[in-house]
Amino acid sequence: MSPETSNVAGYAVGLVASYLLNRNYTFNSKQSRPGEMFRFLIVFIVAYASNFAMLLFLIHSINLHAGLSQVLAGVVYVAASYLMNKYYVFKAPRVS
Repeated sequence: MSPETSNVAGYAVGLVASYLLNRNYTFNSKQSRPGEMFRFLIVFIVAYASNFAMLLFLIHSINLHAGLSQVLAGVVYVAASYLMNKYYVFKAPRVS
């Protein structure tokens, strides 16, 4: 399997698990699910696009080893995803 194909497959499988684990454990969210799920999907798309762009850049522009490129691109995904989830998807509602 190519690095690009394995990257897509891995992130596709982890999407549902990621939402449930982040909702219930990382951020302990009590918000309504429909809007939250939509925002989570948007964040996933943005974070994944950043990850995939970095993967392609590292492999094809810098000629970095595919395995190391996966790890470094994964760091981009984790950082982007965490920050957007914390401040956009699962942010605590304002108390007036």
